[in-house]
Amino acid sequence: MHKLIGVIFTNWFMGVKLSASVDLNLLDWSSTNLLAVCLGPRLYLWNASNGEIHQLLEMDNESEYVSSVAWLPDASHIAIGTSTMEVQVL
Repeated sequence: MHKLIGVIFTNWFMGVKLSASVDLNLLDWSSTNLLAVCLGPRLYLWNASNGEIHQLLEMDNESEYVSSVAWLPDASHIAIGTSTMEVQVL
């Protein structure tokens, strides 16, 4: 399983320009086995149970990015912070 996850993420992250800032919280794993991953202006959900990847959000401007992500404890919603200092609950 660890090798499979490594292959999925290696392919997923290829060509993605990531920020080197230590202030970013770019991953959060939900209680329902969904991994939220912020990649620049996009937020993806990876279902660890079946391997499906779904793009949940894309910022309007390519220069903006998702800077943090956190699931509510029951995984009913996800909160994101953006480079424009906005908080959104999805």
